[in-house]
Amino acid sequence: MGKYIYNYNYSSSVNDFLEYYTLTNPKEKASSHYDSARTLEKMDEVYKSNLIEIRKLAKMYEMFSKADSFKRHFANILKLAEHEDIKPYAERVMAIYGYFKEKEEKNSKKDVEFLLKLENEKYFDDYNYAYYFVNEYVKYNESPRLSDFLDHAGISLPVFNRFLNIIEVFDQDLYAKYEAKVNLNRELRKTGTMARVDNLTKGIFEQGDAYDEIEYFKNLPFYDDETAKEILEDFGLKNASTFEGKLKNLLVALKPGAASRVLDYIQSNRLFFGLTNQKEKEETLKSVGYSIPEKGIHIGEDDVEYIISFMRQEKIPLLRTTFRVVRDKYISGCLEKPKGKNVH
Repeated sequence: MGKYIYNYNYSSSVNDFLEYYTLTNPKEKASSHYDSARTLEKMDEVYKSNLIEIRKLAKMYEMFSKADSFKRHFANILKLAEHEDIKPYAERVMAIYGYFKEKEEKNSKKDVEFLLKLENEKYFDDYNYAYYFVNEYVKYNESPRLSDFLDHAGISLPVFNRFLNIIEVFDQDLYAKYEAKVNLNRELRKTGTMARVDNLTKGIFEQGDAYDEIEYFKNLPFYDDETAKEILEDFGLKNASTFEGKLKNLLVALKPGAASRVLDYIQSNRLFFGLTNQKEKEETLKSVGYSIPEKGIHIGEDDVEYIISFMRQEKIPLLRTTFRVVRDKYISGCLEKPKGKNVH
């Protein structure tokens, strides 16, 4: 049995320790004496280890829910603390207890579990990145749409949300600025959405099916799932699974008398499209645009670049659907072509 107990390099006898421990715990089975001795050994190994504080405390919490529970578990040893053979073990119990109690007052078991989760997910390592991107969002004034900021920053929504979680934990001042920016952007989006819906419905009612598709795209409230969800939430409206459903929910709320007319225009001009989660890369659009075999038309690379440049200038999202419409208008002469360029 003795080989399972510490060797502190003291003169005390392991056998004496077990003897006294057995006398003070007469109702316990021999296996219980071994378990208690082994537990103290494990706690001592953790206490002496070079683990960082959070991990050291986490391992102690694995064995005892709190420091006082650890102390109570070895109360009978502490009662015999003055005995020469037991004193070294009692001192070790109190040393571990003192450390455990001090750290416990700073971080409860729940806190440690949370901090370990952050560490395992590299939150500490990512703080500088998180600060940079959340601070950039606070300063960004080009658009109140989160999707536009994400395009500008070159990060995805899940990554940005992760950064927000980090800032919420570690930088309350910056997080407060972020929340203020969110509220400001919400009001700006609502104002902008209402203006676009007004322009859209007015144009369709005045011009009918002759309403220009480019104007339609410029005044469309959303093109992607995230922006659609964001705008519908701004007005406290339900989301939907399709572009038509999302737009209908918005129109019924803001322009109930115009909803069916707008949807008829979109249907008759085949302007419904599947909402995307990201805009197309320019290379993808270029591969779409050079040849239109059914019309016997071919346009050059500089023509495609001009179309993409026009779309950026007019703030028309770079989507396959929007690109084809603008391209066709360019081919038909409805857009001004760069000097010296002909469509073949």
